[in-house]
Amino acid sequence: MTTIIVGLGNHGMKPMRHSIGNMVVNSLASVLGLSWRSDRQCCGFICETENEKQEQIILLKPRLLMNVNGRSIAKTAQLYRVTPDNIFVIHDELDYAVGKVSIKQGGSANGHNGVKSAINSLRSDVMHRLRVGIGRPTTLSQISPYVLDDFIESEMPLVMSTVDDCVDIIVKRYNLVTATDKLVREQKDDRTKG
Repeated sequence: MTTIIVGLGNHGMKPMRHSIGNMVVNSLASVLGLSWRSDRQCCGFICETENEKQEQIILLKPRLLMNVNGRSIAKTAQLYRVTPDNIFVIHDELDYAVGKVSIKQGGSANGHNGVKSAINSLRSDVMHRLRVGIGRPTTLSQISPYVLDDFIESEMPLVMSTVDDCVDIIVKRYNLVTATDKLVREQKDDRTKG
């Protein structure tokens, strides 16, 4: 079985709340000791690994803007023959305060254009989603500038802690082997051989 873990964001743009999915998947790749490579077929950046059960895990950062990133997800799913229920999408959630996260399977996009693009491109809403809170502005007219702005300095410790929590959730959920775990295992192997 293959799983795709996608971090949504606006590739190539300044840091912003809307790109917290990218922050999480970047941190995940780092913890796993993986390097990103550009993939034209996927319209994004990918890294590949296996979990404890030798199942293939693909990390994906779409190279497209948020509102059309579903094309990248669908192309990657087609290339690796992954069904929507084996796709895990990490995205920002306006309805949650900074620091709150939850996992959801299926359901509507709830106004999130990146999730809407994924649902439309995959022709399914059954993917699993890690919803990462970014807070909500006080008025509807402020939503667009709010999600396109970066977190304020006082929020950053909680944001970084939340990113770490999200990585821990994903590592446990998918039985992933971190770079530290690999190093410890290699050292134990070396000691038993020597």
